[in-house]
Amino acid sequence: MPQDVWNSELQDVLDKASVSLNYSIDHVVEIRAEVRRGVEDLEKELETLKLEVVEVIEANDSVGIAYRKARVNLAQAAERQDNAAQAKAYEEAEHYMKLKGSFEERERNLRRRRDEVERERVRLERILTRSEETMSKLRLAMEILKNRLEDMNQLGTERDYKMVALALRFAEQENLRLARDIHDGPAQQCSGAILLLDHMQKNLQLGRGEQAFQEADRLREQLKDALGEFRTFLLRLKPVGLDLSLEKGLSRLAETLKERYGVEIAVTLQGRPDSLPSMLRVNLYRIVQEATMNAIRHGRARKVQILGSFGAETVSLKVVDDGIGFDVHAEHVKAQERGSYGLTNMEERARFAGGSFRIESAPGRGTIVSLSVPVGEV
Repeated sequence: MPQDVWNSELQDVLDKASVSLNYSIDHVVEIRAEVRRGVEDLEKELETLKLEVVEVIEANDSVGIAYRKARVNLAQAAERQDNAAQAKAYEEAEHYMKLKGSFEERERNLRRRRDEVERERVRLERILTRSEETMSKLRLAMEILKNRLEDMNQLGTERDYKMVALALRFAEQENLRLARDIHDGPAQQCSGAILLLDHMQKNLQLGRGEQAFQEADRLREQLKDALGEFRTFLLRLKPVGLDLSLEKGLSRLAETLKERYGVEIAVTLQGRPDSLPSMLRVNLYRIVQEATMNAIRHGRARKVQILGSFGAETVSLKVVDDGIGFDVHAEHVKAQERGSYGLTNMEERARFAGGSFRIESAPGRGTIVSLSVPVGEV
């Protein structure tokens, strides 16, 4: 078959596949939007139920106090043989006892409904997670198909194809992680802030100034945390200073994380890191960023050292922390089960650059992440 005919037929297949993938992506987007609305509705109902449970408990406590007081009055009236007072106290005690039973039944129903809503919310969250993974795969396929046939012909070797596919996968995985982290972090914090504002408004309306001030303090701290998380996400999206040199990028990373988490981070680089190719610079930065974030968030490190040596032919980097450490093999297994890409991404980025990668750690002994990359590979 002539090459141009083959190219035409192959391009036709790719075009049809692209149309089908576009339809699938649109369909998944619609499903995700519907499920997301369901999750948001359940979260609102859950917060309302939590408030109602608290209110019912407080009301039940007040009724319990009134009931015990009525019982005391009843006993005192019986001792005085005051029939009228005794009848009144008995009537009050019976009323409060019925009211208490009603509140307890209401509390049980609210708790039951709260548990049902929480289970449904978790179920929908799982659907969202699976749909995110599906979207990631569909978009990766779309990106590959967008490379027209003539562009693909420019990729000369199998390694070229693998490099393109791997780079696209890194981007998709990072998008997926950002979406998850934003939902679990700042999005939840902002939802909590709205709830605190509602509490403040209610307390102010009821004249509870002290409680309102306490919730204002909590709101301030929650918004500060959310702002810090957003700054961290911005750093992940566009590393500050990395366009100038790896040294400036890593220094800015250390400053930002030190300010955000209160961790001591030292950067010590030897040689000429400013002469690295752009792609290699980005890969090295991402590996160090991932290792440092893992040390802080998962390893609970208080001190982190970023060490680098830049020679004419080889770049060597280490991230050393004083955290709690972990079983490397067991963590790899858990990460694969969770669908977590952190450790795998670091290894693949190092391999992508033609280098070696190693993690040394054990429970209670901190962690050392090491990589060595030949400069001429990328």
